[in-house]
Amino acid sequence: MKISLKNTTRITRRWLLGALGSVSVLAAAGRTSASPAKPAAPAKPLCVECLAKRAKQRTAFVSKWV
Repeated sequence: MKISLKNTTRITRRWLLGALGSVSVLAAAGRTSASPAKPAAPAKPLCVECLAKRAKQRTAFVSKWV
């Protein structure tokens, strides 16, 4: 049975990229589990004027891209 070089290259490239992706995922998982969890900062209450200003900015930003 004859195997073309093109098919062999494709399988090798996929295997190498899959192995590299697996190693990077395992390395990232090991790094995050080793670090201690930081407590979340408590939410600050905002005044009505600040909330209205933020909503206006958000609307302007969305309107710019739509």
